Amino acid sequence: MKVTSACFLYASALFGIVGAGWMPDQPKLSWDLLCGSGATASQTSHVCLVAQESITGFAPQSDFRGFKLSDDRNFVLYQDNRDAAFWQNDRYIISVNFNIAVGQDTNCAVYQIEKINGGSKDGFYCGGPPIPLS
Repeated sequence: MKVTSACFLYASALFGIVGAGWMPDQPKLSWDLLCGSGATASQTSHVCLVAQESITGFAPQSDFRGFKLSDDRNFVLYQDNRDAAFWQNDRYIISVNFNIAVGQDTNCAVYQIEKINGGSKDGFYCGGPPIPLS
């Protein structure tokens, strides 16, 4: 099951998205609104993540839209008219599929986080606290 979903997420990310990059906070897309203490139900599918180390750089094959806090450890990958996101650096590979149906008025995403040196985790994200990468 994990291998199948990983292949699907990876293929979706590679072929479903054009362009990658960190975007500035926007009024409807900010850390506080999506992930922080003031988080509310969002009309945008997203995944909030937190790392123990800086995540500023990413591999050229990455395809995503997201934003990060100035601490370079808290970040969000969001849908932005895309079905998937793929983010990679020298420590992690993150695949997210935003195009899932789990219920009316719900914006959930399926994610998989793989550590380059071994280990992985996956699941559904429907809002809430950030997912730790470690």
